[in-house]
Amino acid sequence: MVTKYNTACPVMISNDICMESVNQLPILLLVRVLKKSIDVTALKKSVQKEILDASKANPSLEAFRSNESTVVYHYMDSNQENLFIVALTPEMY
Repeated sequence: MVTKYNTACPVMISNDICMESVNQLPILLLVRVLKKSIDVTALKKSVQKEILDASKANPSLEAFRSNESTVVYHYMDSNQENLFIVALTPEMY
């Protein structure tokens, strides 16, 4: 699955997020965000809710749900500065 996703990278996931690569820890770049100009805690909370909602409904993520996988997302700002990590555990699905 990692190889499949990496062949498509970089790919725009939304207007604001570009997936640069997929490894054990996917790196997601928030293309319109600068760490110094945002409330990182509020953004993390919003992104975590969005990811959880999408992961429950997205058919392509069924393999993760059915295998009780933990999925971890690493977010960076447009300057590739670390912002936060979001982890979705099987209990959250």
